[in-house]
Amino acid sequence: MRGQQLWQKNTVQHTWEEWYEFPLEEVDGHVVEVNMYDRDKASSDEFLGYAAIDIKTFSQIKHLYNRGTAPAKQGQAAKQTRPSRGQLVSQQSVQTLSVNQPIQTRLVEATLESVAGRKTKYAKITGKIGVELAWQPLVPTPGRDTARLFPGSTAAILSVFIYSANNLAKYAGASPSPIPVGHLPSAKATLTVANYTQTTGVSKDSQQAEFKQGFVFKLGKDWKTQTLKIRVDDTEKSVSSFGSKTWKLSELVGVDIKQEIVSLDTKIASQTITVSASIRFPGIPTN
Repeated sequence: MRGQQLWQKNTVQHTWEEWYEFPLEEVDGHVVEVNMYDRDKASSDEFLGYAAIDIKTFSQIKHLYNRGTAPAKQGQAAKQTRPSRGQLVSQQSVQTLSVNQPIQTRLVEATLESVAGRKTKYAKITGKIGVELAWQPLVPTPGRDTARLFPGSTAAILSVFIYSANNLAKYAGASPSPIPVGHLPSAKATLTVANYTQTTGVSKDSQQAEFKQGFVFKLGKDWKTQTLKIRVDDTEKSVSSFGSKTWKLSELVGVDIKQEIVSLDTKIASQTITVSASIRFPGIPTN
């Protein structure tokens, strides 16, 4: 996942003080990568350097091209900030970030390095960046706003996994109609939460559509008023809906959906989807 930020003009000492969130399933094996550029209106932007930091050990690791081996995922944030003396963690530090304790932050200083193939007019890449890392645990019930990492940060994270759509034989409606004789549908599922929409790939030519795709929605403080809607359509027909299922997000608090088979239309009980869903919140684990 990527984060972008505003440019700062005509200075060699930049201070952004901006946070970025990255939902992760586990902490091991992930890095925060920073690519620095000099914005140039007359031509393409000039590369100023690269740095990567292991989010568990707070240590800098070299770019793949500079070390010859590949880099060794539930919430993670990174902030670029000007490092202050005495706060920076050594690149050799072996201290790890706890995922079961209250929010912790660490400031790490990293040296910018050159990367082969990146366009730059600079003969030598120099400079350092200060990056603050914080692990934000996710818990099954919402807590106080003070549990959130920074003002405006994510208030809830909804995870959905769609396994399949099953027995797709009729198009939904006031009077359900069978699919044409000899036609095999090419189904696609559409997920809608608030103003966000995501879609699965198309499962071609089958009444048993296999999707096996996961989705994550980062939600604001109005999450209680939102719903999750999953709709399945035949991409080869204009009147194509096999039906839909809607859940109130407030009904998912503390009640995960675990690989359940649910009907897409009450009039066609055998026409179903298999789905898992859960909602989590920034907070502090109690166990």
